[in-house]
Amino acid sequence: MDSARCSSIFGVMRGIGALQAAAALVAAFLVTAPAQAAVEVQGVPEWLLPSVEQSAEAVWQQIRRKESSSSGRERLAAMVSRRLFQGYRVPEVSVDGKNLRLLLEPETEPPTWWVSVDNPGLEDRVLRWFRRDAAILKRRVWGLVAALPVDALGWADRALREAVGEAGETVFPGWGITPSVHIREQHSAELRIALHPEPPLLLALLPRFRSTTLPLMFQEELRDDVLERLSPLAGLPLPWVTRHSSDIGAWVRAVMGSEELVRKTKSEVTPHFEPDTISRLEVQVESRRYTIWAWAAAFAGTDEHYPEVGVHLGHKAQFWSGWDAELYGEWLTELDDFALETRWGLRWYPMRRLWLGAEWSSNPGGYWYRVQYDGARGRPYLWLRYSENGEANGAVGWRTSEHTAFELYFDERDEDTLCIRAVGNL
Repeated sequence: MDSARCSSIFGVMRGIGALQAAAALVAAFLVTAPAQAAVEVQGVPEWLLPSVEQSAEAVWQQIRRKESSSSGRERLAAMVSRRLFQGYRVPEVSVDGKNLRLLLEPETEPPTWWVSVDNPGLEDRVLRWFRRDAAILKRRVWGLVAALPVDALGWADRALREAVGEAGETVFPGWGITPSVHIREQHSAELRIALHPEPPLLLALLPRFRSTTLPLMFQEELRDDVLERLSPLAGLPLPWVTRHSSDIGAWVRAVMGSEELVRKTKSEVTPHFEPDTISRLEVQVESRRYTIWAWAAAFAGTDEHYPEVGVHLGHKAQFWSGWDAELYGEWLTELDDFALETRWGLRWYPMRRLWLGAEWSSNPGGYWYRVQYDGARGRPYLWLRYSENGEANGAVGWRTSEHTAFELYFDERDEDTLCIRAVGNL
């Protein structure tokens, strides 16, 4: 491209003649006068029509005051219009009493227009969304300028800037849009669009993982990886990020799907993104095959229990259609003597959040029936075990976070039947 022929959208103004500039100033001065007549303009793009009609109406009101004959008004209107609207000729001017009709046509064939959107330097994944939106914006902007003569840019620059901005509001919300025009060889022109992020911006991402099937220590590892991989979101305009919430969810699923733990445990990933300056990302990770979790518990209000730790390993199965079940083993010990209790069991889910099952326990040896109800977030939960000897123990609990809970614990085998139990997931 010949750099001598390259000019910004505002630089074209230098090519306007003195007479045209004077006419434009008169039009701007008179635009505040009360409308007394109708002006109809044809032949210009729709986005440019309000600007053309506004200027033509101001000039027409002045002509009507100074010229009484229709023929004289037509000649003056044609002459001033040619000066005002450079790049267009006026093949037809008609006066009907107080009304004026102008037909404008490009003086020469409009150039071949090219539209480009500059890449503001985005990471590959985000760049895909950007290019997809840029393709939409380019089609819209090309439709605006396809029939526009280059010489018209001198007086249509402001209207063009506004039209391009409006075209980009839905696909690039939150981005500042700056268009510039560059004249190319062989009767062609390029409209370049530069974008820059404007506040409010996404400043940080706070991922939070939830799982009833994977232990906390694994979740922390996943959290760190997601934070690192999604770091390119920081600094992007919040409205545009909100527009791409579903893409962010797909990105999270792709990131998580590449994790070895997620693949080996056949886990399903369900992200929920809440766009804000400090955005929350909640990710539910549930294995379709396995249940793996560990816990530590401490007791208050009793001398019969010491702090305990335990591990639960389960394998999910479906014996009947619609009846999900789990074969599991549990190992737990109190930290005073480290005596190990082993449990083997089967439980199934007749309805959401409700588990029913039976298990064999090594301490004391025998079978127990078990029921557990997991309350929704912010609601209490409960579990109950009942032995073949008629003994019962269980708890009603409340989760203070995803990883800690307090329970009102009871055991008919203890002298202190009731106590408080604090449980933390490991």
